[in-house]
Amino acid sequence: MADAPSPAPRPDSQALSAPSRFIALGRIGRPHGLRGELRLFAYSDGTTLLDALRLIVGRNWMDVEHIRSTSECLIVKFRGVDSPEAAIALRHAEVGLPREDLPELGPGEFYWVDLIGLSCQSETRDFGQVVEVFEAGAHPILRARDASGREELIPWVDAVVLAIEPEQGRILVDWAGLE
Repeated sequence: MADAPSPAPRPDSQALSAPSRFIALGRIGRPHGLRGELRLFAYSDGTTLLDALRLIVGRNWMDVEHIRSTSECLIVKFRGVDSPEAAIALRHAEVGLPREDLPELGPGEFYWVDLIGLSCQSETRDFGQVVEVFEAGAHPILRARDASGREELIPWVDAVVLAIEPEQGRILVDWAGLE
């Protein structure tokens, strides 16, 4: 599990090019205060967002003027967004980066998005494919769905997730509660 540092600034073009694979890192909430700040809810620990100089908001690059963490969310101010009226236009937009701007990870590290589609299996059962990974307070959760549509929520803790093997397209789990 990892969150990535911010990328180098992009060229002047504000629109996201079509070939880029957008990786969502959070979602914009309601405006905060009177100067165009916004609440930003990170999908993971938010490290990448806190370090970002530029982010994709919706489908456009926006410069980050400043960003800080609170106990509930991040508060972000984008350059050119200077009022609550301007800020509200960004509400509900996803915020992220192109996949190619995320740095390479070390051994045993994975971006959550790369786990989507892997088969989740124990020695005796196939739980289906991972369709979502989300933060649930104490640890992340893998949501796996089998061919019949049945879903299982699998806690991403060392005692349950034994191995992540992207080359084999699978995640090996061992948890008696899943059987």
